[in-house]
Amino acid sequence: MERKFSRIFLLISGLLLASLAFFAESWGLDYHPGWGRGRSLIFVLGLFLILLSLFFRQTEVLAGVLRVRFFELLQRQPIRNWLETHPTAVEVAKTIWKYQFVIPAVGFVLIIYVWFVSLGLWTTWPARSAYYSLLARGFLNHELSLPVEPSKALLALPNPYDPVQHISVEAPPDFSLYKGKFYLYWGPVPALILAAIKMLIPKDLPDLYLVFGFSCGLFLWQTQLVISIWDRYFRSLPKWILVMLLLLVGLSVPSAWMLGRAEIYEAAIIGGQFFVMAGFSAALSAVMRTHSADFKLLLAGISWSLAIGTRLTLILPVSFLMLMVIYQLCMNRPVSLGDLLRKALYLGSPVVIGLGLLAWYNWARFGSLSETGFTYQLAGVHLQEHLHEVMSYKYFIQNIYNYFLVPPQLQDQFPFIFSNGGSIQSVLPFLDLPDFYGTNPVTGLIYTVPFIFFSVLSMFKRNPSHPEGIQPGETDAQFVWLIRTLSGGVLIALVFLLVFFWVAMRYVLDFMPMLMLLSIIGYCQGYTSAKARGWERYMAVAGIVITSLCIVVSPLLGISSSFKLYGRKNPSMLNWFIELFG
Repeated sequence: MERKFSRIFLLISGLLLASLAFFAESWGLDYHPGWGRGRSLIFVLGLFLILLSLFFRQTEVLAGVLRVRFFELLQRQPIRNWLETHPTAVEVAKTIWKYQFVIPAVGFVLIIYVWFVSLGLWTTWPARSAYYSLLARGFLNHELSLPVEPSKALLALPNPYDPVQHISVEAPPDFSLYKGKFYLYWGPVPALILAAIKMLIPKDLPDLYLVFGFSCGLFLWQTQLVISIWDRYFRSLPKWILVMLLLLVGLSVPSAWMLGRAEIYEAAIIGGQFFVMAGFSAALSAVMRTHSADFKLLLAGISWSLAIGTRLTLILPVSFLMLMVIYQLCMNRPVSLGDLLRKALYLGSPVVIGLGLLAWYNWARFGSLSETGFTYQLAGVHLQEHLHEVMSYKYFIQNIYNYFLVPPQLQDQFPFIFSNGGSIQSVLPFLDLPDFYGTNPVTGLIYTVPFIFFSVLSMFKRNPSHPEGIQPGETDAQFVWLIRTLSGGVLIALVFLLVFFWVAMRYVLDFMPMLMLLSIIGYCQGYTSAKARGWERYMAVAGIVITSLCIVVSPLLGISSSFKLYGRKNPSMLNWFIELFG
């Protein structure tokens, strides 16, 4: 059955890639006449996959021969000695080999990412903003400000922070203006990455490259986490479920939305989540008592320090994650006070150092340890006049409605699904919202990612499978810890958004990766429970239908959210889709 599925998957993938290359011009995917390198490569790859499907048995025989030769090579003494001293590398290699069947799904998701970030142009990536590139250039010039001079008209305004005044002059949106210089209030880590790249490649890279890189990295970290959780607790379930779940993780909201817009706002948010998930992956590995636990705790601390340096609001969920890791390290087995302090030092010292550097960065720019430049932002609202209204309990219920319950706007023309503007009228008649409150276009998560309902099932205790060499009680305790950690991380990240004055679809990513892991655990637990009662078919159908809905809605919303941008940058493709779907 698995062989038949693999052959069909390879054949369909090959035909799809070959068709994309062959009909690229007529489908509006390639403006350039003739076959360039990219188009030729896609066609060759598609042809290769088709041949693999047609000669699948012969390929299996050849793979078997190569596998034998490979293992013979591993038995040689120098290689064996290296493997014995690097158990983590062996562990990673075994996992990749064991789950190689998910590689086509992972590759498919990454190809979709290229399509969205390029607005369907593939080889041309239209820039939306280049704020981080400007900051990187400033760093390389030994400056903390941007290498852009404010206009005299802007500096002459009585109050340049008032949008009524600065809208009439040349004022870059959301720059921070302080003592005649421009700054960015976003965390500096992505700019430091670009500055390092710029020393090797002397080229200004727009923010979309960061969005794409962080998106791919975040998806790969999520893939690693899903596989790790699957391998430890749910490996007895059918393999197709794992493939389905990885497609869901990579293609559900807000991935297409973020890649389509790909400005600095998206770069900061998705960069923060990339580092959060990287740190959580390392911390989870350390908690599960695998090799090199101290080193992995150090990696977790470094990653979480970079997360805070990318998006400061992540300090709340990161602090919670750190406390939960230290707690579980204590619970795993009795440890001495010295061992506990050593592990806490490995985990916490990078974060403390990172916070110190961030405080110095703020002090050097604004003379304040906590001022990021948010107060001096040239925003579309008068922030300085409404600082006391930035956070308020009054927004809590309203934001729950906007993030989870706002219905989409349906139209009879492609892409069919559009986001509404969100509601600024209080849903509670007895509670008035400040005029300062506002929203970007949003669609409730119950419509875009209904799979999150499965997260509720994770709260009900099940008996997961027990890995070899691990006692059942220990496995159950770690499983409960995992669910509590993810639940707490989601709630803390969400509560901050629920009391914030502004609602935006991109903010959903602040808690979605952890919520998706929780939902996947819930679904797998539900499937296991249904299987025990002979109802697994119903759970399988529910998973397929809901996952398909999530995967279809996400790209449609991704296109509709940047509809005008697609119309400017790739009108032929957009018109082709509109004509295709009537």
